[in-house]
Amino acid sequence: MTSMTQRIFVLMLLMAGVVSSFAHTEEDDTFIRDDYDGYYLTRMQVEMTVHKDHTYDVVEQFDAFFTEQRHGLYRSIPRRFWHNRDVSEAQDSSEYRNLYNAVEVRDIDVSEEFDLEYPSEVIDVRIGSLDRYVEGPHSYRVSYTLAVSDDRVAASDVFFHSMLGSEWTGSTDSLFFTIHFDEALPQSSLDAMKVYVGFEGLEATRTEEVIDYCDSLLLRGHASHLQAHNAVT
Repeated sequence: MTSMTQRIFVLMLLMAGVVSSFAHTEEDDTFIRDDYDGYYLTRMQVEMTVHKDHTYDVVEQFDAFFTEQRHGLYRSIPRRFWHNRDVSEAQDSSEYRNLYNAVEVRDIDVSEEFDLEYPSEVIDVRIGSLDRYVEGPHSYRVSYTLAVSDDRVAASDVFFHSMLGSEWTGSTDSLFFTIHFDEALPQSSLDAMKVYVGFEGLEATRTEEVIDYCDSLLLRGHASHLQAHNAVT
């Protein structure tokens, strides 16, 4: 992979879906919470550091509200992703290709009892105890490191991460994210940065409504009223 001082495409996909393909604004009073599995998230805070060796350190702190008694919940972490990108040597959009990246998930830690399950393309972090029920508000902290495989494109690298994965079965009232880059990004990467809001696979760009601050070392933003099964990627 190339150095982060070269052009890096930074793609952030916020896909939080059920009824609408868009996140709602804070003033929108039409938002209906979804608690299909007996809970929804009132707040998700993601703090992330992107290293030049293409590992990402992630800390998630989230508050859930259980509308019925449950043992806990699942946090699914993807182990691979596909993306379509410019693979031309000159990076002039003359050649695009669908590429695949494997993701190694390391050092998972949770604020309470947890177990790991390994379905095909994700790691399911099963959080909670079979001996105890939770109901009402409950807070969690999950941390892990992601190591992204080399996509063998010499001219550039891609940063791609799902901060609010499409596997969540409950809606999210508010999401706040902060991403630190341990090496300054070039202007070409900042120019290429986008945020997509909507169902997985849609391209409804809402960059100006989601990113609060961005420079070569820091990206900060938020989104509100996110329906279930949408992702921040």
